[in-house]
Parts: sequence; C-alpha cells; structure tokens
Amino acid sequence: MKDWVLDYWKSEDASRSPLEKQVRKMLLSNKKAQKQLRELVLGVEEFGPYGFKLPNNKPLKTGLFELRDTVNHFRYYYCETDYVYVYPDNSKKHILLLLVAADDKDKQDFDIKLSRKRSEKLKVKNILNTNNLIIQEWEA
Repeated sequence: MKDWVLDYWKSEDASRSPLEKQVRKMLLSNKKAQKQLRELVLGVEEFGPYGFKLPNNKPLKTGLFELRDTVNHFRYYYCETDYVYVYPDNSKKHILLLLVAADDKDKQDFDIKLSRKRSEKLKVKNILNTNNLIIQEWEA
C-alpha cells in the first residue's frame, strides 16, 4: 500500500500548475516517457523519498530530492512536505514535484536553486495544487 502521494507545485497566483501541463504534454507525446515517469512516480509513492534509492532517486541537501529519468534525459526535483492527505482508506504523506528540467549540467545549479526556493516558500504558505498525479490515467 502506498503511503505517499506526489503532486505538482504551482505559484500562489496560478490556477493550474505549469509543471502539470509540461508533464502531461510530454507523456502524451512519448511512450518511453510514459513508462519511465510512471516507474519513477510509483517508486516514490511506494517507498517515499528516503526508501527509493539510486540510481533513479538522489537526495540533495535540506530535504530536496532529484529523480533521474535516464530514458528521456530529464531531472525531476521534488520535496517532502509536512502536509498529509486523508483518504478513505488511509492518510498519505505529501510529496511535491517542484521542477522538471532537461538533463543539462550547465543549468543544473540554477535548477536546484529554483527548486530549493520553491520548497522554502512552502513552509511559509501552502501553495499545493489540488490535482494529484493520477497513475491510472497514464496506463493504456
């Protein structure tokens, strides 16, 4: 049984997450992307950020994590939050996807700083999205 749920970051003034749009577009256009991202999301939701290990999941400092998509050459930065969703079957800890970035080493430091900034802002104000990643929609 999954103890974690993965959701998308969105800015305070946005009605929808730009990450959600980016991920869904990528998933619709690429079957390999669908399979790889589904495996990454299932791993995080099943084992959490600390139980899902390398090579696909790398802990960074101060509660930030990096999922490595080796098939499509993307990096997904996410963090654990203090929020818990209560579902009829059980409660789940909330993980938030902060940034989707191309696997570009030159830009990686910037991407990590942006992800960290978004993560820190969560502690000030709850800006969680209400639309969860639904794995069942990806399975065809």
